Amino acid sequence: MRETKVRGTKVRGKVRGDLMIDNGVEVLLYSPKDFRNVCVIARTLEVFGIHRCYVYDPNDLIRPSYGKRYSRKLRKISSGAFFLVDFIKVDDPLEFIGRYKKRTIATVLGNKKQVFLDKFRFVKSDLLIFGSEATGIPDDLVKICDKRLLIRQFGKTQSLNLGMAVGIVLYEAVKQIKS
Repeated sequence: MRETKVRGTKVRGKVRGDLMIDNGVEVLLYSPKDFRNVCVIARTLEVFGIHRCYVYDPNDLIRPSYGKRYSRKLRKISSGAFFLVDFIKVDDPLEFIGRYKKRTIATVLGNKKQVFLDKFRFVKSDLLIFGSEATGIPDDLVKICDKRLLIRQFGKTQSLNLGMAVGIVLYEAVKQIKS
């Protein structure tokens, strides 16, 4: 399987390359559709010390470079964090998840086998998979994941914005792993 590193960045004068993630969790975004959400997610990842994000990106939102207009937009929305995250494109998410050596966790809307976030125990090296804003994670991917995670909701709205869901799950994961 081919993975393509889209953005290499420098932190404190050193090329990061394949940085070992401090908090131990990894993230795979499956087919994000909204560029602004990707910017918000980059900001969230960087805040939680995650500087690498795998992404299945058939919509080609993540590119090696952007024009002046998009560069301004992503800098503003992400507070510059977009340039501090290495996005690694994944061509075949089924294969990627299948060969991932540690636990894989799909974030889902509703599934008989899900565990609510407040009852879930994260461990280092978990791969957290977040689906598209419109369609979530396809069933064939959910089926091969080790666990299914659901954010408990109390209102009538069906789901959260992707950027918000990523922030909530990462906060809980990092909190548990760091304590």
